[in-house]
Amino acid sequence: MTLLKDWQAEVLMIRPAESETFWNRWYNRSRLLQAMIIRGDFPENIQDYLNEIMTTY
Repeated sequence: MTLLKDWQAEVLMIRPAESETFWNRWYNRSRLLQAMIIRGDFPENIQDYLNEIMTTY
């Protein structure tokens, strides 16, 4: 959970207008999170967090 939160904070620190890196990371992040949600075998608190950040960001 800590790693997910740290990673999410790091991605959000990159400004979209400043860097193509942001869009590469954002796309990769979204694909990974979708795959993790579909897998669905994580503890409930992690699954809830994944759903939260996918719908919020």
